[in-house]
Amino acid sequence: MTIKIFDIYLFKKMIANFFVFCGMLFVIFLFIDNLSNGWEKMHGISDFKLFVKDLLLYLEYYLLYFNRLIGTSFSLFPFLIFLAASNVLYSLDNASSKELIALKTMGASSVQIMIPLIVGAVVISLLLTVFREFYLPKCVCYCSLSRKNFIARSDEMEIRRAIDDFGNFMLDGEKIIFSQKKIIKPRIEVGNDFNRYGARFLANSAVYLPADSQHPEGWRFDEVTSPMEFLKNASLRSPDNGQVVFYSPSDNNWLEEDQLFVATHLSPTILVADNDWFVYGKLRELKAAINDPTFRNRVVKLIINVHTRIGRFFTDLIPFFIGISLFLKMPIGKKSRFNQFISSIAAFPFCLCQWLFQICGESLGVPDLAVCGPLIFLPFATTLFVSLFRKQV
Repeated sequence: MTIKIFDIYLFKKMIANFFVFCGMLFVIFLFIDNLSNGWEKMHGISDFKLFVKDLLLYLEYYLLYFNRLIGTSFSLFPFLIFLAASNVLYSLDNASSKELIALKTMGASSVQIMIPLIVGAVVISLLLTVFREFYLPKCVCYCSLSRKNFIARSDEMEIRRAIDDFGNFMLDGEKIIFSQKKIIKPRIEVGNDFNRYGARFLANSAVYLPADSQHPEGWRFDEVTSPMEFLKNASLRSPDNGQVVFYSPSDNNWLEEDQLFVATHLSPTILVADNDWFVYGKLRELKAAINDPTFRNRVVKLIINVHTRIGRFFTDLIPFFIGISLFLKMPIGKKSRFNQFISSIAAFPFCLCQWLFQICGESLGVPDLAVCGPLIFLPFATTLFVSLFRKQV
């Protein structure tokens, strides 16, 4: 019964430690950034509802920024999971309480002590997965906004230039009204080997249209200003496979005489988020994009991001199993802080190598290197954990 009570105690303490560490880092980062760049002006407390709304958006902005800082490529979350567990063991093994020694005296093995910590690590990893796969995709359009624009949360957003590798063109514009899926002053820069009417397509506005029986997914340009000659000639096809990319009103009666249609999978979300979409977008959309010729020059990046995110629920636990297993294998007692330091040194390289493997995988065009490289730590984690079963109490 006593051991079961301690199991619950260890589990709760580990969860609390993790959120305390994350909260401390978050607050430190928030204050440093605001001291450097100044505090953003918000509504006064006299208008309480608007004040609370601004405050929540303020904190949400820093939550996304905080995740970008420590939760993406060079992710510190796996190390924080280990650190939360190691701090629990240190608090049990410090000079004043010696609870770890008492537990072992009562017959608890290292594996039994580790089980509630494993459950805690799994729960934390699950929460991080929910945050990554459900919350971040909903906020992907706002990840790149400045703090001022994030709090203002205007429907008019800046367009980040996006490239369609299949159509060999770049889509840009003055701004986008996101709720209406409408671009103001859209502009397309076309490769010279594809467009015989000039390098640019210009119009006063463009509206995003989903695929239907008349056309694929893409943008309808309204009040086209250039090239006017194209509107009187046949649609343009891709030189690669002959598929129509630029639809002309001359051979498509569903278009007005001052309209043209551009077939592309560059959705409003991608135009606003751009590179952030490749990192934080919905997983099913990123998986589909791997086989989409629109992104054929970014397939390596897509494969790395998709498969890394799929496996992160498990890989986030590798530093935990390395460090905590090593901590419990070392002598307990007076050197508990030294044990924590040594186990931290053993656990941290995973985070560094995960980052380095991703850089090398992208630069060399070898996604397997980025996805599978960090798994070289798995045998060490397994060996250390299994060895606890053979360790004498």
